[in-house]
Amino acid sequence: METKSQKGNITQEHDVLLRNGRKFFKDFLKQCWSQAYSLRDHLNAERLHGLSIKPILCFSRGNVEIRGPVRGVAVLNVGYLRPYILSQRGSLPDQTRDQIIPLLTAALSDQAAQHSPMVPQSQTGGIVCPKCFHERTQNDDLHSSAGECPKCGVIYAHVQTNSPHDSTPTQAAAPKDLTTTLQALLSGQDSQPKKPITQQIQWTALALKLAACALAAILLTGAYKTMQATVSSIFTPAQTTKAPKIPIPTTKAPKIPTPTKPHPTHPVAFPLTHAVSSDNSAQAITFVFEEDRGQNVILLFFDNKAKTLALRACVRANEKLTTTLPRVDLGYVIVTGQAWQGYEDLFGPASESKKALITLSSQTKAGNVTSIRATSSMFVQKGVQSPLPETKAWIKAAFDNAGGFMKM
Repeated sequence: METKSQKGNITQEHDVLLRNGRKFFKDFLKQCWSQAYSLRDHLNAERLHGLSIKPILCFSRGNVEIRGPVRGVAVLNVGYLRPYILSQRGSLPDQTRDQIIPLLTAALSDQAAQHSPMVPQSQTGGIVCPKCFHERTQNDDLHSSAGECPKCGVIYAHVQTNSPHDSTPTQAAAPKDLTTTLQALLSGQDSQPKKPITQQIQWTALALKLAACALAAILLTGAYKTMQATVSSIFTPAQTTKAPKIPIPTTKAPKIPTPTKPHPTHPVAFPLTHAVSSDNSAQAITFVFEEDRGQNVILLFFDNKAKTLALRACVRANEKLTTTLPRVDLGYVIVTGQAWQGYEDLFGPASESKKALITLSSQTKAGNVTSIRATSSMFVQKGVQSPLPETKAWIKAAFDNAGGFMKM
């Protein structure tokens, strides 16, 4: 079992481990198999009796989003380590276990009896590797464990300081009763009763972190309320029984008759794909809209500053519309559905209505203007929910000839 302390989201792609979408600096899976092969060679095939060794890669601080082995290695979060080990109970026969325990006990006893390499400390306080003399930095702590050299991989346990009291290395104590411990582990039982885990908390640092989190929450709440108020002021119509009357430039557009409310037994066909734009100046920009959700669409654009209607459009399912828009800040309202029931009922209770803001820069130089392309999926995903009564009022005003909303 190999343990790593790297933080972040641990995923895999094509059997390669990734942290936050990027490859690790070292192939941890290869390292796990190398250790498994070393243990297999130490025990040799006669003692294993055909059994295989399963390597485990455990991340103590990372968020593992992997389900299942990767190249034969079980990649786990520390919270799933114990249940995974206990799930392997019964996979090792008693006779094989009794043969392996003395070998592992002897190997661990010999390793503990050896002196850990002394790691000198530099003048600046950093740890220096005794093998390659690499001075450890804070950046190394993010990519490798505290007891492993990030350059050559040597394991160092003790740090030699400039204090005269630390000049004599301390010999690691041999494991106590290794045979009993291994017997309990390989039998799938707890060797010792559980003890509560206590942590020493740096209260000053914790208080600063909590204060920072509270300040961030206050700032985010204020930003959200400001944005919500801005959107509401643009899209909320006046609380009157009649539809709002918004003046627009006097550009004449082809007259489109307003369909009457359909009878329930006589469905009305959705209008042909078309658009009526109020801006035909040189500052207009080409707007290409594609319907990609298989539904009929009604689309309205408003000039936020002038408070005028800039575009009204009907687009049938899976069709494309090409028109123009003014290069100013615009708000849009989009309504989608399949069963068209007229401009008063729209698509009935199944109508899906969204609204949002977009910015079309008016500073773009002539000759460098590129067309704006959008789809119904994009507008629905980016928009926020628009109340259906409010949406009906906007659409009724936009398509009601007698209401004076648009001069035909």
